[in-house]
Amino acid sequence: MNIEEILGKNFISDEYNREIVPEIYNYFFRGDGKLDSKRGILLIGKIGCGKTRLMKNFSDYLMWRNEAGKFRIYNVRQVQWDFVKNGYDGIQQYMNNPTSQGEHPNDICFDDLGTELRSVKNFGNDIAVMEEVLYARYELFPKKKTHLITNLDIDSLKERYSERLVSRFREMFNVVNLPGEDRRNTQYKINEKLAK
Repeated sequence: MNIEEILGKNFISDEYNREIVPEIYNYFFRGDGKLDSKRGILLIGKIGCGKTRLMKNFSDYLMWRNEAGKFRIYNVRQVQWDFVKNGYDGIQQYMNNPTSQGEHPNDICFDDLGTELRSVKNFGNDIAVMEEVLYARYELFPKKKTHLITNLDIDSLKERYSERLVSRFREMFNVVNLPGEDRRNTQYKINEKLAK
């Protein structure tokens, strides 16, 4: 297996991600490099720079191959909606994340951290859903890893979430900054030119 096989032919490698992609590849498949394989990945970058696509490609490949370290990606707004509909029962799958056999929790990735509402209610219970989920995931660390994808930098994370939680991030995650501009905007301009 090689990076191109995992990322697919539509993934654009450029000066922004050329150094980061091999490090993430090494993290998932070789266990060496600059990233600590015992910790999850906190992937930070601007809107549209390719964070979710990158992690989704690795997730899809690991799941398809049933490789160690496989993980599923869940959007934080879906997690929050599951709490609104079903209360704490609705978010247990993210907090404990048991396998289909009910044995041990799996690694997991939360996308768009910071886009969820600060708190929501379910039958009078007001809760900061992602904070609760991430505290629970911390209790699983280091046996199971959590990965996060966000547009918020570390200072913005401190403003959005409690200092207590962000302090745990330092222990739980390799912080990876993915530079670059909005690739969707670039792709839209290319498609717009082709349509003329």
